[in-house]
This record gives sequence, structure tokens and C-alpha cells, in this order.
Amino acid sequence: GLSGGEGAGGEGGGGEGGGVFGYDVGAAMVVFGAETGPGILTVADIDGSNGFIAVGSADDMAAGFVVTGGGDLNGDGIGDVVMATRSFDQNGPEAFVLFGTDTGFERIVDLGTVGGATGFTIESEGSYADRHITSLAMAGDVNGDGFDDLLLGLADMGTYGAGGEGGTVDN
Repeated sequence: GLSGGEGAGGEGGGGEGGGVFGYDVGAAMVVFGAETGPGILTVADIDGSNGFIAVGSADDMAAGFVVTGGGDLNGDGIGDVVMATRSFDQNGPEAFVLFGTDTGFERIVDLGTVGGATGFTIESEGSYADRHITSLAMAGDVNGDGFDDLLLGLADMGTYGAGGEGGTVDN
């Protein structure tokens, strides 16, 4: 993830573990398809017109721990991107759904600002730092409502799975 004195594009940070974005905030880079490839593409080359960098909004967030894309969760005909965090503190895991758009992206997308027209956040219940989203996949239209659906793999949920209040999942 992005940490220490190195931010996206090599921008300098401040102090030990500081960085431009914070300590281990993590990031995921989305590169837009094109008729011809760029040859060699670096993080510094991403400028919003050829892709964007989605950056975690809190220290120890480790955004981009798991990523997927290709589905259209809001049914607007444009692909969406989903990324999960691996939190190393008392915050549980989160997944961020970023809706695709034909109006463009800024170079840096702060995941802390995702909501409304830009997407939504899926949060875990409680503070289970040892539990995390291990996989993400677009699942197609599982329930037949015309919208693509999302599949999340949740590790180590134990009795905290169904209901989130100590309930259990019966087979």
C-alpha cells in the first residue's frame, strides 16, 4: 500500500510512516482501456484521463486489499469497480463500490468521499480487525431484477456471520 514517505506518483511525505496519504492507507489503481496500450505506464502517469487511483481514507485501512470490476451494479450501462480494505486496527473490513461514469474521474479518488451518485460503502458490524473480506466478484444478475450483483467472501466470521449480533448460520 501507499505508506511511509512515498505517495502516489512519488510525492514526498512527512516523517516516519507519514506519507502524503497516511500510514498504510492502501490504494487501487484503475487503468482505462484504450485502442493502443501506453507501452510502459507508471503510477505517476495516471492523470484522470487514462485512469485513477482510489486511496484509503484512514491510517491502516489497506484499501485495495481485494479488488474486482466488470459488473454494473447500478444498471446505468457503465462498469463499476469494487475494492475491499484489510483493516489492521479496531475498524472492521469495508468494501467500496465506485460507480463507473462517462463524465470522468479525478486523478485521486478518496474512498472516504464515496457515496450517493459516486457509489456506496459496505461496512462490517462491530470492530473485528482479524476478520476480512478475502474475495470479491461480480456475480451477474442473481435475483433477476436487471442489476448485476456482488459476491463477497468473508473470512473468520464465525458466529458473527448472519445477523451480526452473535447469530449463527445453520446449514
